[in-house]
Amino acid sequence: MKKTIWIIVTVAVVILFVLTCPKKEQHKDAIMEKVSAVMEKEFAKNADDSDFGQGLAIFGSMFANKLIEAALDNDFKYKNYIVFSLGQIKHEGEMKTISVGLLNQIFTFSEDDLEDIIEDGCED
Repeated sequence: MKKTIWIIVTVAVVILFVLTCPKKEQHKDAIMEKVSAVMEKEFAKNADDSDFGQGLAIFGSMFANKLIEAALDNDFKYKNYIVFSLGQIKHEGEMKTISVGLLNQIFTFSEDDLEDIIEDGCED
């Protein structure tokens, strides 16, 4: 009887993981959200306190977001492993995992790592 219960629980957990595995668009949205936050922080840090400086920061952030979105459209690779998924992008000549999706949650790289990538620049 205990063996049957363990089998049922295991099957239920696997089904839960399969049904809640995040899709490609969810990965891209989570990454864009994190990138936007870091870019806005960087532009605000470098902008002066004038209205013109703040306007440039907002414009720069919008422009950077469009560039990053285009880069994700071209260079982002999504891998679905049935119970979890990975988001990868090419950086410094090799594929780097930048997001992990599990149970409908996306776990992305840290803001510190993202700032390092932005400072180094991405390679094609």
